[in-house]
Amino acid sequence: MLYASPYTCLDRVDGGLMSQKAGQAAARESQRSARCRNAAPEADSGDSMDGEDLVRLNEPGALAVLCAVLSKVFSYPTVSQAQDLADVESMEYCTMLAGRAGVNAGDLCDAEAEFAQASAGFGRLSSERAVSPAMPGQIEGWRQIRLDMTRLFFSPLTGIPMEGRHWVPKGNRDWRAAQVGERASVARAYADCGFRLAAKVSTQEDSLDNELEFVSLLASREARALAGADSVTAARCRDLRREFFRCHLRDLGTGVAGRIMGESSSPHLRYYAQVLLLALDRIGE
Repeated sequence: MLYASPYTCLDRVDGGLMSQKAGQAAARESQRSARCRNAAPEADSGDSMDGEDLVRLNEPGALAVLCAVLSKVFSYPTVSQAQDLADVESMEYCTMLAGRAGVNAGDLCDAEAEFAQASAGFGRLSSERAVSPAMPGQIEGWRQIRLDMTRLFFSPLTGIPMEGRHWVPKGNRDWRAAQVGERASVARAYADCGFRLAAKVSTQEDSLDNELEFVSLLASREARALAGADSVTAARCRDLRREFFRCHLRDLGTGVAGRIMGESSSPHLRYYAQVLLLALDRIGE
C-alpha cells in the first residue's frame, strides 16, 4: 500500500525564516510524544515523517501526509510503487487522508468505483496469466500503470510537463519568478524556509513531486506547532503554504491534473488527479 515514507526530495539546511521557531515548537512537542519512527538519531527538527502520528494530530497533519503520498504518486514509480498505485487499499488510504484533511472526500465516489473495478480486473488478469502466461493482450496491472505514467509524463514529445516553468505564467504574481525564472524562484522559496533540493534527486526544484513535498513539510510543521500550542509558528507556516500555493503550486498542480483528466483513460491516474485537485483546494485555504 502507498504510505508517506520519509522525506527524500528536500534536505534541511541551517537558517531560513522558520527554522528557529519551528525547532522550538518541535522540541516542546517531543517532550509529550514518542519520537517519530523515521526520525534521524540527532535532535528532532520537526521535519520527520510519521504518517500515523501526524494524521492523529489535526487537519494540517493529515494534509501533510496526503501531500507526501501525492509526491510519491507523481514521481516515476519503481516496480513496488507501481504495484501500490493500483492497490485498492492505497485508494482507500488516500480517500481517508483527504477526509481527515478537511476536504469533501465524497467527491471521489465515482472515481473510487472506477478505480476498484479496474484493480479487480488487474487481479483477474494476473491470475489468468499465471495459468496461461502467453495470453494475448493481457498485461499485469503494475506494468500497465508504469506504461501509462511513462506515456503521460515522461514521453519527450507528448508527455505532460511536470515542472512549474511550463505552467506558471511569466507575469507571475511572485516578482522573483519574473526576474529569475520559475525554477530559481522555487529554489529561493525552499531556501527561505531552510530547505534545498537533495543532491540525489534527479528532478528539478519546480517539479510537482518536489513542490508537494515542500508543502507537506510546511503542513507538518504547522500541525506540530498547533499540537504544541505555538500559534505564532502555526500561523507563519500556514501563511507560507498559502503564498507558495498562490505563486507556484496552484498553476502547476491544476495544469497537470487537468491534462490527466483530459488525456488519460487510466482509472487509477484519474483518481489520483482528482485527489490532487481536492488537496490543492485545501492547500490554498
